Amino acid sequence: MAALPRQGFAIARFEAYAWHRPSVTSDAADSKRYALLPAWERALPESLFRNRVLKSLSPEDFALLRPSLHRVELDIKAQLEIAHQPIRNGYFPERGIASVVATMTGGRQCEVGIIGYDGMTGIAVILGQDSSSNETYIQVAGNGWRLPVEILRPAVAESPSLRTSVLDYAHAFLVQSSRTALVNGHSKIEERLARWC
Repeated sequence: MAALPRQGFAIARFEAYAWHRPSVTSDAADSKRYALLPAWERALPESLFRNRVLKSLSPEDFALLRPSLHRVELDIKAQLEIAHQPIRNGYFPERGIASVVATMTGGRQCEVGIIGYDGMTGIAVILGQDSSSNETYIQVAGNGWRLPVEILRPAVAESPSLRTSVLDYAHAFLVQSSRTALVNGHSKIEERLARWC
């Protein structure tokens, strides 16, 4: 029974740290602030996160990533991935929506996927690539977590269970992308908008 007040206090401290601090701090300042939290607060479980990829990880896999996750504001039009440029970070949205956009010769664009709190960016990295042919940017502002690729890549190589988890999401995203193409090509505007709700 004595652990419940402490757990409630930990959750309150975590939320105060994660969601109400200024969004303009650097990675170094963010890491320093995180390091100042007591060890039992730094070890808060993935269950306190909203992002479903992070929530689905085993405690061991989550522990590989947690020290390098940095809370970020995801402002509208913020570019998370630039086509044919090295991907530097993976993002795990908690709120908001990112659009994955393909560009044709001549500049015409089409949305080929969306990423919300159910997913992550950096799928090309998970699949062993350094860049994507698509760009990804924030369409609906929100917030989430940023993880440097230099942490994500070795963690996925080290842990077979983490690799399975992120590959499962990559497969789900590819299925969603094929459905997006199907709906965009054959459905009315009302049906196309329904998936944003």
